[in-house]
Amino acid sequence: MKITMCFLFCVTFQYAYVGAIDNEYLGFQVKTNKHGLVFKSTGMLFRLTGYGASTEYKVDSFSKSKQGLVLYLGKECDAYSKLYGEGHWAWANGGFVVEFKTKSIRFGRQEIDMSHIPNMNMSNCQM
Repeated sequence: MKITMCFLFCVTFQYAYVGAIDNEYLGFQVKTNKHGLVFKSTGMLFRLTGYGASTEYKVDSFSKSKQGLVLYLGKECDAYSKLYGEGHWAWANGGFVVEFKTKSIRFGRQEIDMSHIPNMNMSNCQM
């Protein structure tokens, strides 16, 4: 029984859902709430393989110290992190960025979509 449980945990961890990967190749799970999006780091670090349209992210390693970072992206283009404080976010065709006073977190070649959140106007948050 213990072996089966460990096997299921390991498989689930290895193939965990990752909704975004930042400029330091850290994976984030993304959830929606009525105020915007919540990004929570998984601790999984990725590496890029391929070029152009064939670019892929593959799991490279795990960092316990990078696990659990939470970013809140609000529908008023505001952002918050317990670690970095208040900030803002913006998007463009090349991805989106979350800016704090001491840290800039970039999500290149990725889209952010809050169009399903009530009273959200994505054009307000363009770069």
